[in-house]
Amino acid sequence: MYKIGYVALTTTTEKDYMNTLKVTYENVHSIEHEQVMLKKSNELDVIIIQDDDNQYVGNICEMIIHLRKNSDTLVWIISEHLTKANRSVYPRLGADGIAGNECEPDELVQLITNALNRYRSRLNFSKQNGKLVSRRNQLNTVVGLELVPSNFSVMIDDNEIDLTKLEYLALEYLHQNVGRAVSYDEIYQNVWKDDVADRKYRVSNLIFHLRKKIEKNEKAPMYIKTVRSKGYMLVI
Repeated sequence: MYKIGYVALTTTTEKDYMNTLKVTYENVHSIEHEQVMLKKSNELDVIIIQDDDNQYVGNICEMIIHLRKNSDTLVWIISEHLTKANRSVYPRLGADGIAGNECEPDELVQLITNALNRYRSRLNFSKQNGKLVSRRNQLNTVVGLELVPSNFSVMIDDNEIDLTKLEYLALEYLHQNVGRAVSYDEIYQNVWKDDVADRKYRVSNLIFHLRKKIEKNEKAPMYIKTVRSKGYMLVI
């Protein structure tokens, strides 16, 4: 049974993430920031941190760094007013997922369930092959696809593929939202961060070149799927 810790730093939304989680998972507990810093490694499977007002960015960064140093716990950040800077900083520190005001409680539960199921299936595979791989390494790899932030590259089937900075940023954002359709506008804002026109064209062109590098058959992509009238989705 999975153990989930919920850190509610500031909550201004009417969305009830915690009780929605409890419908699916029995072992969901409210914990304080101080408890996160004292928890033993791997005591919790998931820690969800909510800060709707962005008042505790420093505390969140501290918790992410501590958890990445001392455990394989899956870390998700929720904020109704998630800034562009935080969308970039949290994943770079090691957060496994972030959810803004566009994310409904049942959608968050599904994303976390997908990640935990992915971990469990890969753990079973590792055991069958005589290897024990850390939870974080398994969750950061999507069916043979692993990001390499230091090189702006991606590992696929043990081959490192060099990407441009824009291609890497697009793939990184899709990776942060694996299994969820993200809009052209969302991708654009997280890659270019400006307000020029022709957003859909620029995103489509970028994904076209990205697919040419990472897909075996770009006409029938395995990783980056087109979601009609919406945008794109990275699938597992």
